[in-house]
Order: sequence, then structure tokens, then C-alpha cells
Amino acid sequence: MNQEASRLAPLKIVAAADTSAAGCHLVRQWLREHNVTANPEFMERLQQPEHAARPLVLLASDATGLVGGLFAETRFAWLRISIMAVRPGCRSQGIGAALLAEAEREAVARGCQHAYVDTMEYQAPRFYLAHGYRIAGEIPNWDSRGHRKFFLTKILPHAAAAEQPRLALRYRLATADDCPRLAELNRELIRDEGHRNRMTVPELEQRMRGWIANEYRAVIFEHDGEVVAYVLFREEAQEIYLRQLFVVAHRRGHGIGHRAIEILRSRLWPPNKRLTVAALTANSKAIRFWHSVGFQEYAISLEILPEA
Repeated sequence: MNQEASRLAPLKIVAAADTSAAGCHLVRQWLREHNVTANPEFMERLQQPEHAARPLVLLASDATGLVGGLFAETRFAWLRISIMAVRPGCRSQGIGAALLAEAEREAVARGCQHAYVDTMEYQAPRFYLAHGYRIAGEIPNWDSRGHRKFFLTKILPHAAAAEQPRLALRYRLATADDCPRLAELNRELIRDEGHRNRMTVPELEQRMRGWIANEYRAVIFEHDGEVVAYVLFREEAQEIYLRQLFVVAHRRGHGIGHRAIEILRSRLWPPNKRLTVAALTANSKAIRFWHSVGFQEYAISLEILPEA
């Protein structure tokens, strides 16, 4: 029977007990042959002993005994973290941060440029986000109980310095003189996010003047003499409400939004206050950005529009 005829023959699919079943070696062979053809250099290096995965196991102790540990491995340019845990009663004392910093330091010494970890939403996503990791992806309902699994990555310090130079943003508090420009940027924000707000630029300017004269503060970010972003927020006793963040269209994708949040959190916002922000459900890019800088969903606003 020729190859064309065999493709037209009825297909029979059977379940095998495990991968030791007859024929399984062919499946592996076909994939290996494809990989060698598609990426020969990597596949060759993969077989070399010097490129085997190296365990990286750290244990932390104090006078009371073992208080935490981190299990990982390094291979090629990647640190892969499998497990990290701190003894109950010893958490929130910087032990996890110390373990992570030591793992990253050793990984850099081994030539790693990136780190990777996956974690459930009830485990440690906020911890890793607070230490410079960014969400690369997520799978909803991973455990069939409604919980998400997050996949996070980080450019390690020496690589970050070489690949992503620190953005030199200047920032200042906005004054009434900035309101005309802020109103124009606010109009662009409304358009870009698909908001229903139909206010004109003069109306937005009047509203902005009232906001910054009372309960809100606006921060303007500049780069090379150009206004590239602004933030509008309100500080309360226990919370900072971030109402608006906007990066001008032609400067997006260069880390300005992330750098702006970093500046606000390190220089202007007290670390002991809750941060909140709202995003339109249809604005998926904004939601991904807020996730990437550490925000997590807390509530959903629902509405019924009035009848026409």
C-alpha cells in the first residue's frame, strides 16, 4: 500500500498503558528528528554533559533550626525555580526574599540571564511580582477548583543592566498650568480604552483643575524633554486609588509604564497602603499591564444600562 492510500485508510486509535508500549519509541524518534532538523545547534548542546541541568538547592536556618528552603536548577541561560517554602511562624521576615536573592546570585554566577517559576494564585504570585518577576502567562481553573496558575519570568540583574538600561524618567507634580496638556492626554486615554465618556477637552480640563485642586494629585513623567506619561491618583488613610495612567502612543512598549509605577512605589507612595486601580473589562492590554506590575483582581463592577 502506498503512502497516499495509507493516509486514506480508516484511522484506529488505541490507549496504551504507558510509554513503554510498542511503538512509543517511534513517537519519540519522530519528534527528536524534527527538533534536530529545526534547531540542530540547540539539540547538539542538549546532549553535551556540560550543558546538563545543575541542581541549585538552598536551605536557610537560624538558632531554632531549618526555617526555609528553595529547590531549583540551572540550565543554559535559565534558572528554573521548582519549590520555595518558609516554615509557618517564620514568614514575612524576609527569609523568602533572602533565599530568592541568593538563588538569583548563584544563577548569575553560573551564567544565567533569566529566571522562571510557576505558582498558583493562592501561593506566591504577589511575592514574585514584588521581586521583579512579570507574568508571562496564566491558565485559568488549573486545579478544576477555580484557581489560576501563573507563569512568571525575570531578567536577572546582570542581564537587565545589559539588555534593558534603566529608563531615565524625570517626574514632577502637576500644577494648574499643566491642566490643558493633561486634558488632551486624558482625551487620548478615553479614546484608547474605549470608555463611554464623551466630555470635550475643555470639559476635561475643567474637571482636571477641580481634581488636582482638591483630592487628587497628578504626576507628569518626561523623557528627553518630552511629556511621555502621566498618573492621577488619590491618597486616602489606608489606600491609594490610581485613577489614570497614560503613556503617549508613540512611546509605548519601552517600559515607561513599568518605570513610572516603580518610581511611584519607591518615592511617592507609602509602602503600607493598599493600591487599587480599575480597568474596563474590554481593555485586555491594560489588564495585562496591571497584572504585570503586581495588581490582582478583587472585585468586578456590573451594570444594567437604562432603556433607550
